[in-house]
Amino acid sequence: MKAFNLIIKEEDQDKQLASKLKQELPQIFLIVREAMKRLMLNKDFTSSPMCEAEKRAYERELNSVKDWIEDTGLKYDARARFHVRAIYDAYVDWCSSNACAAVSTSEFKRAMEAQGFSKERINSGEHRSKWGWTARMPLPNE
Repeated sequence: MKAFNLIIKEEDQDKQLASKLKQELPQIFLIVREAMKRLMLNKDFTSSPMCEAEKRAYERELNSVKDWIEDTGLKYDARARFHVRAIYDAYVDWCSSNACAAVSTSEFKRAMEAQGFSKERINSGEHRSKWGWTARMPLPNE
């Protein structure tokens, strides 16, 4: 099976493909009919590793914050406070290393909140009275 993002060089393209496919229409419709039966029976589409990889790449392109959270293993912790600037800088560094565009700080805030994190005042340490995310890095056994 060819990935949908495959670009076929001009010299490798079959200029008669449309007419060849027309000749195969009865077989194509049988395949579609079988797929429709499977869809009705399963009540959902089946998935393939290739489709999952493409979906993940698409989601990553759309939501690099979610992907960063998953990749780093960042955890929600209501008692923890991770300084806002430090966590954003870590995200930007990750984006740079993974060849994806970082979102703005306001978009980052919305994405973090959508993932269940919140901003709270830091009550101790060098960043006292500043804002921090309710987040922590995973422990070694997590």
